[in-house]
Amino acid sequence: MSDNAISPRTLKDRLLLPLPTEDFELEFRVVARGGVRRGIRLERAFWVSLKQMAESRKCTIGMLVDEIAESHAEKGNLTSAIRVACIRESGNENLNLRKLASITTVNAILL
Repeated sequence: MSDNAISPRTLKDRLLLPLPTEDFELEFRVVARGGVRRGIRLERAFWVSLKQMAESRKCTIGMLVDEIAESHAEKGNLTSAIRVACIRESGNENLNLRKLASITTVNAILL
């Protein structure tokens, strides 16, 4: 079977919505915490995710990056660890929202 046989024809049928090109652009930022300055280059989407994580925890991006760096110190690549932390956070949030919106939860609220 070729990819052409299953390719979506309309936006509604696509698996993913079009991704804005600016989300792929790398941004360099200096993150400081406790006298340690780290230069980090990440895609904009990950900076947005880090900001949301920090806001939900009532902390700074620097505090989050410091925690990620400490927990992954011997594993090397900090930017990879940050990306994984962002994806895990999004996955956990998605799972929690799915549980809240589940038919079981809705029935428990209504009945």
